[in-house]
Amino acid sequence: MDDNRIQVIGKELQEKYFKGTVEAPEIVLTLLAMAKDGYISLEDIRPILNVIFMGNKEGILRALTKASRYVDAKTIDYIRGF
Repeated sequence: MDDNRIQVIGKELQEKYFKGTVEAPEIVLTLLAMAKDGYISLEDIRPILNVIFMGNKEGILRALTKASRYVDAKTIDYIRGF
């Protein structure tokens, strides 16, 4: 996916997150649903999370940890890059 699309998706979700409309694990689950539907790839999730959380790796890890309650560990580890 090109960087422009990553930025657009990231900024849209970031705005919702900062407004309190969605929580961090919901963002991860939304991105996973988008990947499942073919709108983005699993590889796109990490850079999109980077946009949403402004490069804050601790924030990204917290979001992934919270989302791991709903998603299998293998998928979360894949996004983390392990």
